Amino acid sequence: MKETPKVNLGLNIPDDALENEQCFGGVLLPKEIKDPERFLEISEKANECRVKRLEDSVKLKLRTPSVLYTLRAEPSEADRLLKSVKCKVVEL
Repeated sequence: MKETPKVNLGLNIPDDALENEQCFGGVLLPKEIKDPERFLEISEKANECRVKRLEDSVKLKLRTPSVLYTLRAEPSEADRLLKSVKCKVVEL
């Protein structure tokens, strides 16, 4: 089977995203993070952190200039993380 070449069509998509198959139809997909400490590291370069509270969990979304990172956490863990986040927090 012949492999299809990956082409960046002038979109603002990092080359490593194309290599790692995180791109679907020219749209960069969000990356899910499992490690809370890594989430805090990324928050240093993020523009904002959006908080979506669900019934049994909280979804935290970090918007950086090129990628959207998400983390799903228990409400108590999310509150602890939000105290340490180094960017603007927006409750949805």
